[in-house]
Amino acid sequence: MYVLSIVLYLFSLNTFATSESIIEDRWRGALFIQANKNFKQDILVKEPRGTRQHILSVTYLDKGFNKVKDCLVYDVPKKREASTLSIITVISKESCVDNLFSKVSFKWDQIFNFTYSINDTKLELKMDDIVKIFNLYNLTLRSKGMLISFVDSDDGEVLKSGDICFDVSDKCNVLMPDQCILCPGGIQPAIASSCQSKTRKYCSDKVCGTRGELACVRGFVASGYQGDYCLNDSPIGYCSGRLRVVCIDGVLRCR
Repeated sequence: MYVLSIVLYLFSLNTFATSESIIEDRWRGALFIQANKNFKQDILVKEPRGTRQHILSVTYLDKGFNKVKDCLVYDVPKKREASTLSIITVISKESCVDNLFSKVSFKWDQIFNFTYSINDTKLELKMDDIVKIFNLYNLTLRSKGMLISFVDSDDGEVLKSGDICFDVSDKCNVLMPDQCILCPGGIQPAIASSCQSKTRKYCSDKVCGTRGELACVRGFVASGYQGDYCLNDSPIGYCSGRLRVVCIDGVLRCR
């Protein structure tokens, strides 16, 4: 009986390792990653308690070159109790939200604290004192920016016109990774912060500097201006004709 217990224990460990190694292989070739914007990176998921939540999805090609995705779902604990982080695999066009209670292909148990972080080289799942690191080699090799989305569309394949596809803070910290490669058409830079080296970008085919549209970027260096960016007639933006540069909701536009 003792020998049998050891054999079963070793078998379960080997099964877990094999399953996790398969996940590593899948995600190493990820085509696209979509994160639920309701759950911020490096902030513990604590709400809504007692529910199962879709955290993110990883899209990749299976052995038959079919596009599928792994949905990462988390059972948010009601109180101080152990929880579970699960992977549910669906075809790419299916919704993770609609499959929250479908068959689980892999899971991590006995989790009390969970969060995640992601960039164009790796995905980190942070469970208590354990950090699972998944390298994203395919994203690094094939994308000019990062094929990572924080938009609501569960399909996550293409952004729509008017969506922000890149954003930075006043101190030039990246608030949204560059996913402008997913825009259906053109890309339009916009002055929406005091950062002098980078600008926000929108998916847009419209012409800057025209009435009601984004002000064209003149920039801090070209204008020689060093003051607050968000003011009417700001010299770091440009509008055609007699149109004025105005700051609306923190973005320079033309009116």
